[in-house]
Amino acid sequence: MKKGLLGLLVVALTVVGCQNYDDQFDELNSKINALATSVSELDGIRTEVTALGTKLDQLASTSASASDLASVMAEVAALTASMDAIKAATDYGEAEVDDLEAEVDEIKAALNELLEQAAVINQDVVIMSEAQLEYVESLMALDKEADNTVTEDTRVYIVSGNITVDAEFATTAALATRLNNVLNRVSSVITPDGGTGVTVDSGSSSTAGADLSMTNMEFVQGTVTLEGANAIDVSNLRALTATLTLKQGGALDFSNLNQVGNVRIDSGTATITSIDFTSVSTGGIIETSAGNLSSSAITGAVNLGKLDLPPNVDLSAATSIAAGGAPNGVVISAPLATSVDLVDTTPFAVTGNVSITAKGNITLNALTISGAVTVVSTEGSIAMNDLTTAGQTSLNASTTIHAGITSNASGTTASGSQVHLAALASNAGILSIDAPTIALGALVTNSNSITILTATEIDFVELTTNTATITAAAVTTFKAGKLATASASTIDVADGAAITVANLTATWTLVDIATLLTLTLEEQANDIDFSVAASMTTLNYTGKLLYNNAMDTQTNAVTITSNVLTNLNIGDGFIGTLTVNGAAGLTALTTAGKIVNTTVSGNAALASINFGHDHLSGERAATVAVTSNAKIESLDLSTVNKIKTVTVTGNTSLTALTMAGFSPAAEPGANINVTVSGNALEAAYVTAIAGSETTPYSGASLTDTTGLLCDIKEFITFYSAQKDVNDNARSGSVSMSIDIAKTTNDAATPLTRTLSVTLSADTAAKNGADSNAATTADNETDGGPIDTIAEMNSIIDSCS
Repeated sequence: MKKGLLGLLVVALTVVGCQNYDDQFDELNSKINALATSVSELDGIRTEVTALGTKLDQLASTSASASDLASVMAEVAALTASMDAIKAATDYGEAEVDDLEAEVDEIKAALNELLEQAAVINQDVVIMSEAQLEYVESLMALDKEADNTVTEDTRVYIVSGNITVDAEFATTAALATRLNNVLNRVSSVITPDGGTGVTVDSGSSSTAGADLSMTNMEFVQGTVTLEGANAIDVSNLRALTATLTLKQGGALDFSNLNQVGNVRIDSGTATITSIDFTSVSTGGIIETSAGNLSSSAITGAVNLGKLDLPPNVDLSAATSIAAGGAPNGVVISAPLATSVDLVDTTPFAVTGNVSITAKGNITLNALTISGAVTVVSTEGSIAMNDLTTAGQTSLNASTTIHAGITSNASGTTASGSQVHLAALASNAGILSIDAPTIALGALVTNSNSITILTATEIDFVELTTNTATITAAAVTTFKAGKLATASASTIDVADGAAITVANLTATWTLVDIATLLTLTLEEQANDIDFSVAASMTTLNYTGKLLYNNAMDTQTNAVTITSNVLTNLNIGDGFIGTLTVNGAAGLTALTTAGKIVNTTVSGNAALASINFGHDHLSGERAATVAVTSNAKIESLDLSTVNKIKTVTVTGNTSLTALTMAGFSPAAEPGANINVTVSGNALEAAYVTAIAGSETTPYSGASLTDTTGLLCDIKEFITFYSAQKDVNDNARSGSVSMSIDIAKTTNDAATPLTRTLSVTLSADTAAKNGADSNAATTADNETDGGPIDTIAEMNSIIDSCS
């Protein structure tokens, strides 16, 4: 974090000969302009150094006041801070930074020369009596008879030495005024190495001492100690390089202080109401005693800027706490604080444990915490968005929790209205979350138990691996769309839930398989017996591609026999065999993707089939069997190409059938079969008329208004004539059995019967043109269904 102080950048005030400032800064600017121009940060530093050189050049030719010098010193302090940050970075060349740092050192040397020319008291200043006060007045050429007010001389002084003031002697208003007129002329203090710094005591009481004012003092190289019963105004103090010790009460306002070493507040001071170090950007640790910041008297805000906290903080009555961090760990007890903010300029590392208890919002921008973490906000939120790793963690808030941890190895529990662990990618420790809303969208792997309390919905968007138990007793919507469940894992949710996973390896991995209502499988590879899903009303199934350049490798099978399933949706995936058999509650079926074999049979309530799937290229040619589904009225097989088997039988309400395609076609090695019977399809039949010696033979004819018979004939004719790429006749067989349930003949009183009965009754067609059944070459039918190509060509003969 903050490694050391900026310093006031001034060295011992020794006499140095005059220099040619024009030459000095010309040379300085030349060196700076020679630095690499590609790094924007160094460009900025270079600009600052150039500006400072110009300013010092101007001051060297004038009579610089202490306030002028103070302004320059502040700029040099900020410049050095920037250099410290650059040196700490890893993306700058060492030589380039060293060169620039040397130029900054030249600036400091030039500043020291100007300090030599300023109003400087080059000795210790001690004021503990009126006589000592008179001596300092003489150093400053002040007139004590005029209360030290010198209207024609407004200069302030830089003290090169220690300052010690004890106002116990100031027992009158006049003495107090003289003392303050002296103290208000101190602008900066440069104490020697090992010196006592600035020590100011305002006296033991209002009658033995006075309120003191040092409002012109902006910089101190060294320590500052303020004590006494009366107020001491150092409100314009900007920077000091060492420890600030405070032995005073009331509102400790150091809101203008930018730089400080450690801050020590006397633990015996019982009248402190608030602490304000808002502007501190560089500082050490603030304590009331070694390792502690403890006071029950502070009833207001505590703003420590970027000061660090000690290991133990007990501010039981403080209304808020803000600090830079706690690099060595911290325990904070602030039960009345409406906010606790440990926020440094950049995220920081903590070595040790962190425990924070507060009333309101708690914000911590620690990057890593090596020890345990316990954070409790009784009426607010917790925000630790920068935290990537920590030890065992417990977070409890009344509202939202945000933590940026990327892995959980030691265990994490969190409770709030919302818990967002949006960056957690790996969980190897116990994870327990109690919140209605949960964000775990980045979790990829889980190897330890996860317990979800309260939440009714959870979406593990990226979870691919789970080898442990996920328990979510209240969750009714569980999503893990990329998860292939493992045999060593289980998912336990509420009864009646909707569950989504990629692949279900075994039904027992879902503890609630018997009670779930909706199951969605995004990329299913394993065969699953869904009969154990006794309450499942909706199955959304998308199969995984298993085909691997050989037939019979798409082995995943879907078998549905449930009586309670009402919705089955086959997604745009890959299935080896789909069997829907005796699903008494299923009313509709939709398919998509690629399916090798499809069987839909004996589903009493199934009224709608919407086939949208096709064959799987490289696998076996497709088969479709739709049988004994009493409520189906229409069936369209046109999306399925490269189909070798079509079986549509026993669907007693089926009045419309669209035949499967053959473009592209199955290969000549496939055995082709079409079987249609027992449906409610209709056709018209013209009975054959036998010939005589004086009248010609009139052949039989079968037609339908839908074009189905011609489509079947075209399908069979194509495959019967099919040849391979080498013009060889097909090796696979071609067969059919066509029996139209409602075939109406042309009798004077038409009869409607099955086609097989109609053909069996047509003697003339069975005998053929020669009226001889024994000579089969001219016979149109042998009775029964149409089951030969010759019979098909004879009976279905009206197709164009």
